[in-house]
Amino acid sequence: MPARDRTDPGMTENLRRGLRLAAAALLVACGADPPPVPPKALDGPSPFAYPLALWDEGAQGETTLLVRVDESGAVDSVRVLRSSGRSAFDSAAAAGAWKLRFLPAHRAGRKLSMWVKLPVRFTRDRTAADTAGLGGARP
Repeated sequence: MPARDRTDPGMTENLRRGLRLAAAALLVACGADPPPVPPKALDGPSPFAYPLALWDEGAQGETTLLVRVDESGAVDSVRVLRSSGRSAFDSAAAAGAWKLRFLPAHRAGRKLSMWVKLPVRFTRDRTAADTAGLGGARP
């Protein structure tokens, strides 16, 4: 007859928890860097222009961009992550993103380049027109 495992399930979980805490303490003791602080958009007027033809149609949409912010806070790359389904919205979002300025990302006092996700909403509701905290996209 095979030997039965007499390990207490609670003890196994306590052991796992203890190992996780020990590993975390070891990382801190080794001087592991804290997580990076992402870039923060600088205040100012919205650089996003609502395409007039789509405004006249009453069209609305959201384009999600991937924006790479360099160590100086400038945008150095823009990609459409999720299309609004309207190329005019996607183009207007990308064109506006190039005009943004940021406080750069940093970790432990050192500036970093970082990709950030940026949703750009094109809406005719002026109270809801907010583009990632940058002001709305309007004509």
